[in-house]
Amino acid sequence: MVGPSFKGLYGHQATVISGGNEREFTVDDEYIKRSIFDPNADMVKGFSKGLMLSYTGQLSEDDVKQITEYLKTLK
Repeated sequence: MVGPSFKGLYGHQATVISGGNEREFTVDDEYIKRSIFDPNADMVKGFSKGLMLSYTGQLSEDDVKQITEYLKTLK
């Protein structure tokens, strides 16, 4: 397993490392978008930076919305 699963994650609490600081928050649309376009910004605790590449310029805002809607269905 390279990265955390999004299965059942939407709307739940997650712990991430941001700028060297640990914080908890509720996974939402903005977090998913940031994870797709800037995957190293908020690293889920326990996973390493640099394993996921940015999809900036490869996915549109609509693509990200569709991905987010799909992730919301995963239980």
